Formats: sequence, structure tokens, C-alpha cells
Amino acid sequence: MERILATIEATRHQPELRLPSEHGLAKELGMSRSLVQKAYARLEDLGYLYGKQGIGHFTAQKKIGLEVSLNSGKGFSAEIKAQGWQVHSELLSLHTRVADRAWAQRLGLVETDLVYELRRSRRVEGLVVATHTSYLSQAKFAHLENFVATESLFAALKNYHIEGLRCGDFLLDITLATEEDAKVFNCPRQVPLVNLKGVNYDIASLSPIEYYEAKYRSDMFKFRFG
Repeated sequence: MERILATIEATRHQPELRLPSEHGLAKELGMSRSLVQKAYARLEDLGYLYGKQGIGHFTAQKKIGLEVSLNSGKGFSAEIKAQGWQVHSELLSLHTRVADRAWAQRLGLVETDLVYELRRSRRVEGLVVATHTSYLSQAKFAHLENFVATESLFAALKNYHIEGLRCGDFLLDITLATEEDAKVFNCPRQVPLVNLKGVNYDIASLSPIEYYEAKYRSDMFKFRFG
């Protein structure tokens, strides 16, 4: 797999090039053809290449590589656009719910308060690369539904005189895609997802604004802090 990935990386500006044959690569590496077949199959599942029956394996079209800061406060869309990618956020659902204990503690609410549950998908070059679920106080952001249908959350919050967000504590772990995740992302279940949970604060008042739970395709993202 490392040998194949090296070839793909070396030719990343020339998509859909034919890769070495299974027989040729097996001979070059001194291993069985069945192991090479498994490596190609695994990388095909992960979206790095595709196969043509009886012809061979070819590099996929443009491989998406994104970099996201965990504390930039700029908003997801702005960061991705700045890297030259086409990005689109799609509103999947917006509900009002009673805050559970975890949301209430993080947002400075009580468990009887109402919160907005806002779920969005993030598409880059037409592919779903991330999903974000946000929880915000309904009392603090009354009529939020009037803004988020046509604006990003970052832009919508400016209607409430919030000019920026600051990242607080967060928890990051990695899991394999569930069956539901695989449908949303349209990816194999073998693709690991990065799970990120945390709180964003108003950059001016430092009051808690948003508790979020986000999932990212790990094969498309790099994260940095700062």
C-alpha cells in the first residue's frame, strides 16, 4: 500500500493514470500477487484509485486534501475556500429540544431550557467530507431558523452581534464509519472518521455560544492548533 500510495502522490497532478500491474508490482516487491491484489482493493475502498476489469488500476480524480485549524474562529467554509476549494454547507435538520445534562453544563443552561439542534453536511467539490451538529440556546438566539436556512452559522451569528468564536476545550477521537455515516458520506465503512466535540465561545464576551459534535473523513483532513 505504501508503494502504491507513493506512486499516486508522485503523480497527483496527473489524475487517472494507469498504475503498475498486479503481476509487475508483485515481482518488483518480491511478494505474492494475492497480497498486491488486497492492497489495491483496500486503496480502492478508500477512494485513492479505481479498477477497470481486465485493464488495470488507475489513480482516482483529484484527491481532496484539506487543512483545518481547531481554533481559528473563522468558520469552516471560510477556511476551506481560502485553500482554493469549492465548499457548500447543506442544512440537514433543525429542531428544538430540551437540553440534556451535557449540553446544559457546557452552555451554562439548566436542563429544562430549550436548545436548537442544527445538523449540517459539508461538501467540498461535491463530496460530503464532514458533518456538524450544533447546539445553541433558543432563548439567546431566538428565530435562528430565519437565518441558517440561507447562511452559514458563522454568518448567522452576526445577526446577534457575535463577530467571532473562540475554541474552548474539545475532545478528539477516531472511529470507523457506522452504517448511517457511510450513507451520509457515501464512503466505505472502512474509512476512519475523526470525531470532534467541544464548545465555542463568543470572542468578545467569552460566554459559551455553541456546543458541537462534528465528524470528518480522516482520509481528507489534516488538523492544526493555532
